[in-house]
Amino acid sequence: MVRRRTRQSEHMDSRRKSEQGRRDTDPLLVRVKLEDIDRSDERFSMNFEPDLLALCNSAKEVGILEPVWLRAKGRRFQIINGFRRFDVAQRLGMKAVKALVWHEDQIDDRVAFQMGVHENVLARGLNVVEKSLVLDRLLTRFSFNCREVVRKWLPLLDLEPSEKILKGFLLISAFSIGTKRYLLDHGVSLKNALLLAAFPEAERRSICGFLWDLRIGENVLREILTYLREIARREGTRVEDLLSNRKIQRILSDESLSGPQRTQAIRRFLRERRYPRLSDLEKRFSSYRKGMGLPPQVKITPPAFFEGDQFKIEFSFRSLKEYEDLLGTLEKLEKERIGSLLMIKGYGREPL
Repeated sequence: MVRRRTRQSEHMDSRRKSEQGRRDTDPLLVRVKLEDIDRSDERFSMNFEPDLLALCNSAKEVGILEPVWLRAKGRRFQIINGFRRFDVAQRLGMKAVKALVWHEDQIDDRVAFQMGVHENVLARGLNVVEKSLVLDRLLTRFSFNCREVVRKWLPLLDLEPSEKILKGFLLISAFSIGTKRYLLDHGVSLKNALLLAAFPEAERRSICGFLWDLRIGENVLREILTYLREIARREGTRVEDLLSNRKIQRILSDESLSGPQRTQAIRRFLRERRYPRLSDLEKRFSSYRKGMGLPPQVKITPPAFFEGDQFKIEFSFRSLKEYEDLLGTLEKLEKERIGSLLMIKGYGREPL
């Protein structure tokens, strides 16, 4: 006997299929006990030591407004997105949180991670270390190919779609926790982070520890990193030994120096170590120039790096009389003094 399908049964079947389709893609909004959530499973995490203070203060005032995203896994739940919200809830002693819950077979790992990345980029943005973690996991944990990551994911993270940029961030992802903390605490640029990446990890730790309290800008950091790398390579010495030099340690321990003065002294030491002959020429030139007794309005400048053959004399004046006096001073300069000044560069018959 064949049962005839009525319009009502067809409608019920259609409704059932529609609801089934919704269940296949949509999560459930429910409250979940914290004890049922496996916080140790960080497969989808992209946080690096987040500062939870502001979020805690907000939660105390108005509660945690956004749900945690969870995926059922056996008898417990796995966090897809909302690690910080979970930590805040735990810190504030909450017993449960509002959550969007997907069944284990609704979304696979790749889709879950993609959802989390998009949500974090839109909701709060990611710092340089978190971006490096995302890119590393896209390749190594979720098996996206390099070309797709460059084309699709770098622009999403507000980065230039370049393999060079990707390789740089992958290097950063391998930094130690201490080095990553230094990058974030000091706001280090990608360019300088890549300079740090050129050093072995042990040397990176030494450099970050050495620089931590100096609070230097990007240009000075780039200069110091370049000096360290070039000196170590030129002299065949370790960066750790260079940083433990007695003169550098005396500079660091000199309480009479301000932060900027300490930084300037370190830069001067490294420059002299990197360019010993040039530094010696500069010192001799400066000393002899001072001995000439020139008025402060007159400035004598040697060729850049003492490599050219043109010296420059400049002077400033505010009146005709001052102009005439300065000309008279310059005319009285003994040829021997000028000649000796030139000898410092190497011009003339013999060195000074």
